[in-house]
Amino acid sequence: MRGQLAVEALVLVGASLAVVLVLSSLALGAASDLERQLASHEARLAVSSLADAARAVHYQGDGARQTLWVLLPEGMSSLEASQRTLLLVTDDEAFHESLPFNVTGTLTAEAGLRRVQLNATASGVVFG
Repeated sequence: MRGQLAVEALVLVGASLAVVLVLSSLALGAASDLERQLASHEARLAVSSLADAARAVHYQGDGARQTLWVLLPEGMSSLEASQRTLLLVTDDEAFHESLPFNVTGTLTAEAGLRRVQLNATASGVVFG
């Protein structure tokens, strides 16, 4: 009788552990998806903020300046501006915004809050 009770207890503990492992695996997968979505949103927001600031500086005319603080996402490979496009590349995706004027500049690929200076020139907007 005691042997049977011990086996039943072991089976119950084993089944409980299996349920806990499955649930924790699902939770970790969901957390990973949320992290990717957050990084994607941060990248999209960074490109959009830079484009909006570039438009504002450009429309103010030659010599106009603006300083912008931008949150750059984890996993960013590069952020470049060339011709009429801002391009932010991450490990998973690329985000771009087209502008009606030339933009030039690059930023270091370091995640976190970055200070960006935008300057309007006769040929477009320079940032860095």
